[in-house]
Amino acid sequence: MTHIGRLYNSFIWAAAVSAALFQNTWLEMRVNMGLVLFALFALFFVVSAIWNVRFSLLFTTASLVLICAAGAFFLGPSRMCVLPALIIREGLGARLVGVPAINAAAAAFLVIGYVLIAFGALRGRRRRW
Repeated sequence: MTHIGRLYNSFIWAAAVSAALFQNTWLEMRVNMGLVLFALFALFFVVSAIWNVRFSLLFTTASLVLICAAGAFFLGPSRMCVLPALIIREGLGARLVGVPAINAAAAAFLVIGYVLIAFGALRGRRRRW
């Protein structure tokens, strides 16, 4: 279950950093932000694996709430719903796939990943007692 936590947290932090970098017009016009997303995702995952970081449910929840709140504040709710899907689509080079399909896949990843992390945390608590 530690790899699921690493994947999940690495993805949401990489998405947050790439969305923040997307706001810089000069950088966005010269660099494929989708590739930056996947490079940061790989970097965060590898570093957390090397350092043997275990993300708790509390950290995951706080990260998700903080990133969503910051995104809604800085980007606005309507742009926050579209920008991550556009960055992912740009990184995959999937111009034929619509933004709603990528949004649905990203939302499914966020929900299923969080449920798996919560289930693992609850199962781990029961085992210790």
